[in-house]
Amino acid sequence: MPLILTMAQCQVTWSAVLVSGESVETVATFCAVAAIAKYGKGQSTDDLALAVDLLFERNLLPRLNPMASLVSNDFRTERLYTEEVDMLLKQHQVSRQLQRATAAGT
Repeated sequence: MPLILTMAQCQVTWSAVLVSGESVETVATFCAVAAIAKYGKGQSTDDLALAVDLLFERNLLPRLNPMASLVSNDFRTERLYTEEVDMLLKQHQVSRQLQRATAAGT
């Protein structure tokens, strides 16, 4: 069944996108203001980018859960998409096909 949106639904969807974008902008502005207040104005630096880096390095990153620093794709590339796993899946696929064939024949 094709998804057909009315004009009103499209406008609601677009307004949700704008709200989402505004949320990101609000968070970015908050980070910039906090960074300037804490590290800017000549306290540690006059550079906004460096002040934001300092805010993240000194205040946010130490408080993060260690799991947050993991690369999400490592499990897939290191443990899941390996030749050994591929061989096991192919073997299991063949055995499942045999089971289905024998079950269909009985």
